[in-house]
Amino acid sequence: MEMETVTGLTCKSCHTLHDDENVGNFSYDVLVTDPPETLTGVDISFGDAANTNLCLQCHQPRRDFTAYDTTPDDGTDSVYVTSSHAGPHYGQMGSNLFGLGADDRNGSAALDQGPMAHATGASCVVCHMGANANHKFEPTVDNCTTCHAGAADLDINGAATKMLDAVHAIEAKLVELGWYSEDEDGLSSNASSGSPLGMTGAEFTAFWNYNVIHADHGAVYHNPPYAKAMINNIEENLGMPLTVW
Repeated sequence: MEMETVTGLTCKSCHTLHDDENVGNFSYDVLVTDPPETLTGVDISFGDAANTNLCLQCHQPRRDFTAYDTTPDDGTDSVYVTSSHAGPHYGQMGSNLFGLGADDRNGSAALDQGPMAHATGASCVVCHMGANANHKFEPTVDNCTTCHAGAADLDINGAATKMLDAVHAIEAKLVELGWYSEDEDGLSSNASSGSPLGMTGAEFTAFWNYNVIHADHGAVYHNPPYAKAMINNIEENLGMPLTVW
């Protein structure tokens, strides 16, 4: 199983380094160690003065589901999605890591699986950088074996593959419903202000929770129990067979 390498950061994105105007202040300390002030009010933190809190400054949601649906909790209301970018924000994996951000108003699956051991017993740095502080931020199985003894790859016990297979089945359902279109680059939302997507409250819960998984790009690794619960929630709210874990 392959994972994309993260690119686009510079040293200054994370560290306080000297420059032409600041040659006397050279430091490899990270810019921020305090817990983030999140834009949606979710409480995500690795504790006080933790280097990994830096990651959470950016990797957090910008919106919650109430930005699109503030209607009652009974699943019968009508919701109209008018933006092709409807969702929590790309790269909001910090909230998934702590089991926060999903729409839990509809469906029987409990969405309370967090924070998981990747947040309490490890961290972004432990998994993405490892003992050698690899600045590619590309997870390797060597970073996993302290906790997952005998792991040969990142698809430990086939768990990620099973979850991704379920997500792909959900995506096929979303295309069938006309909410998304699919081409060689993947899915794209059909929502727009001129052609809004109409759905019930329960369907919106499924729509939102799919986007919580999709926008993370690694939800099945960051918090597998939470991802499994969201997958079952989506399946239930869309009338699909439930994946048995």
